Amino acid sequence: MFTILGLTMKNLSMNVDKILHGLMSNLIYPAVLGSIIYSFAISIFEFVVRPESFIFLTKLGVNSGTGFICLSIYSLLIIWHYCTDYLYTLHSPRNFYGSFNFACDITISGLLAISYACLVDSLSSIHGSAHYFQSAMTFSWFSMAAIYLIFLAWDVVGYKSFRPSQEYAKFYLSMVRPFEASGILVFIAMAVLCKVLTFPGLPMTAFAISSIAVYLFYTRWFWRKLMHYVRISSGQR
Repeated sequence: MFTILGLTMKNLSMNVDKILHGLMSNLIYPAVLGSIIYSFAISIFEFVVRPESFIFLTKLGVNSGTGFICLSIYSLLIIWHYCTDYLYTLHSPRNFYGSFNFACDITISGLLAISYACLVDSLSSIHGSAHYFQSAMTFSWFSMAAIYLIFLAWDVVGYKSFRPSQEYAKFYLSMVRPFEASGILVFIAMAVLCKVLTFPGLPMTAFAISSIAVYLFYTRWFWRKLMHYVRISSGQR
């Protein structure tokens, strides 16, 4: 009897995990990603139609067109990063996707959506101001630090869960030390710099270039992590 009850509870847990995985990968991630892409497209349209709406960027010491190009590249990197995270969840084994993973993905989606919405809103003609933009960028970097802290927790749990599989264990351990930990420190440093620097002039230009370089580095690394994970998952199935 206890054996039957145990098998029933195990099957129920597996079904719940599949439901959570399907809800996240088929509904929540595509919805948030779609809203981010829509906001980005609207921002481009507004800049083309009304470039004067972004004239406040000159207060930061940069040309409005150059500033918007930098912000567009930054936005594309955010979209790329979020797409990679979505594919990472999509290729995660459903049998090992539980409430902890679901909570992680919900938090990541919320942080990215809110931080990007604030960033886009700071560019609008209604709310656009140097102070608001600076606050939005600061929040964006702190959000990335929190997201990489979640990545760190995810990989630590994954390392413990997949310890019998040496290849999985090595994969998770290799992700924890060089990249998640360094990403947390780098993103916090960028957030602090964004908050304390006096932006008009050269500091703003240097910070904009540094932001794109940092985001590009970690986005490319995250993509390589995804490719490595897919290869391991394909071999384990």
